[in-house]
Amino acid sequence: LPERNPEEWNIDQLIPSVAINSFSKSVPVLKGYNSEGEPVEFDAVKLPEELTVVISENERLFSTSSNSDKYINLPEFFKSKTHLYVEKATFFDFKWKRDIDDILGGGPGGGNPDPNCDGKDGDRITNSDKDNYNKWRFTTSANAKDAEPWASGAFEMRAVIIIVDVDGGSLWKLEKFVKAPRSQVIDCNIWGNNCSLFWFNVDAEILTWEPEDHGLEMKYEFIEEDSGPDITIGIGATLDAGIANITGSVSVKVPINHERLGSSIVEYCDNTGGQGTKYNTGTLYFYVNQQ
Repeated sequence: LPERNPEEWNIDQLIPSVAINSFSKSVPVLKGYNSEGEPVEFDAVKLPEELTVVISENERLFSTSSNSDKYINLPEFFKSKTHLYVEKATFFDFKWKRDIDDILGGGPGGGNPDPNCDGKDGDRITNSDKDNYNKWRFTTSANAKDAEPWASGAFEMRAVIIIVDVDGGSLWKLEKFVKAPRSQVIDCNIWGNNCSLFWFNVDAEILTWEPEDHGLEMKYEFIEEDSGPDITIGIGATLDAGIANITGSVSVKVPINHERLGSSIVEYCDNTGGQGTKYNTGTLYFYVNQQ
């Protein structure tokens, strides 16, 4: 429950109920046990009325071979003889910096260095600050609860940002992963209604958008991740490179249990002053500005 946390839990005086999360969003109830050890069922939508511990598969660790030098500098969560375990947020922060270096290390593009913004703000023309993936919020409480029911706890959110490589005539991708505590995203009463939604701040520095290198459009797609073995999905895009459209797709590894939350196109000529331009994927609002 939101008003409880592990630091305040007196294990000698308070025995919680236990629910088992199967991550199946089609299941209306979760099986478990009450504080007396009796089998009970929990409503998958409504919050329980007493403190409940949820047992589920770990969603927040990334594993790789412990013999690989690829991630040798990553801070480890745990290491065995065969595997290295790293928190996903740490892994994606490492990958984020490496991928940005790869994008900036490409050759000069052949796009339009001086686009006409046709009366739009065009802040990026006069502002050389880097783009910043600012913040996000669900459009409705129903969308938030569909993406991550109460028993799944925090939101594991990945933004896939697709960027044009004008020089190569192809598409790049950046992936930003954040763990958003539930109380910082949505707050509902114990009946699961009268919910308040909150903006979750990310503030992820991207790059200085050079239209001759990165075209005139980027695509932001959002995924909420749960558990299970990884699968590979393709995310397609047709983006304006300034001299022509580039169509392609990028491959992304995600857990088999995941929810795609829609996408939106960000244009070079959009306003970036203040908190930036507000975009709508249909499930999420998000802002991109410059900092």
